[in-house]
Amino acid sequence: MITVLYDGKDSDRIFSKLIKRLSKNELTIIPLPSYDYETDNGLHVSPTLNHLIKMMGSRINRMLGSYKITYTFREFDFSTLDMNDLELVLTFLNTIWISKGKPLTELYEKITRSLGITYKLMPLYDPPPHLVIKTESGETITYDMFSEIENVESVKEISYSNLDKAKIVMETKMILENSKVILLFQISPISLHFLKSVGSLKKTLENFKGTIIYFLPQKLIDVDSILLQKLGYEGTLEGLVKMAHEQIDAIILDDQNQKLISDLSEVKLTLYPTHYEFNSKNGINKFVNDLLKILK
Repeated sequence: MITVLYDGKDSDRIFSKLIKRLSKNELTIIPLPSYDYETDNGLHVSPTLNHLIKMMGSRINRMLGSYKITYTFREFDFSTLDMNDLELVLTFLNTIWISKGKPLTELYEKITRSLGITYKLMPLYDPPPHLVIKTESGETITYDMFSEIENVESVKEISYSNLDKAKIVMETKMILENSKVILLFQISPISLHFLKSVGSLKKTLENFKGTIIYFLPQKLIDVDSILLQKLGYEGTLEGLVKMAHEQIDAIILDDQNQKLISDLSEVKLTLYPTHYEFNSKNGINKFVNDLLKILK
């Protein structure tokens, strides 16, 4: 069994190709709540879940470009951020389920069944924690401001609220423990920080008997480099590996990045140099074939 931890921060094309080649009976996808946040109006937004549903749902084409519900809310002076109708509906459902204390596994089943998603998606925490980012001045940065470099440079603290109530979903925990491979699919520094910050999840990963493989991003965007430095690491791919190395067993990395391969030669991890050619269909297909061989 393979479990994929996903945060939606890198290539959708590779992810889509990969899961189509894996057996649905042997695959579980866990959208990490590392970017979850709460709005001033009390909405709990799960960007990774929203992104995953948009990418995988077979019955949502008509909803993707619609903003009718969003515009209606704005007529009542109720800000809904920059969401389309599908994202807004998912956000309201998520918020209702959490506020009522209803099992998120039930919500995930309803969403996947209703939208024709045939893969197994599981929540990690119930209720999920949410991201809190504070600046040097004590101001809280909202999620939509987080992509701006000047705001990231002012970050002083990255933490998660609601951790005292957040419980790992037992079915998800059992899936993790019984997996042969856990694949960290190009997850970002924020998501790695999440994995290291939440005690119950950290312990589950530390006690895992299978193989945890980190599929590294091809490169870091400026925001992620700054965040790595804010978290006490070098703002490079090597810094990202050093942040992750205590929780992983192996790394998939670009075989063209000889400097990184050389720099990691003394790290006690298995390295899988693989050709990162993501600009063509043939390149992606070859990469996915190589990735499948590693996962076996």
